[in-house]
Amino acid sequence: MGMNKRLFEELTDTERVELDAQCDIWQADAIAAQDADMVAEELARQSDALIAEDAERDLLMAELA
Repeated sequence: MGMNKRLFEELTDTERVELDAQCDIWQADAIAAQDADMVAEELARQSDALIAEDAERDLLMAELA
């Protein structure tokens, strides 16, 4: 940690602003990727539920036939 702190302290104000901006971009990208994963997982769960409902309906129809 000491070396990182020393390197950070050696940055100019402009470099610190640029680093902060880049860190914000990386954080936003990470959050967007996490959100996309969560949406994909939810869609997969919904799809699985629909498939299960269809299978259950098919079984019921087969029993009634």
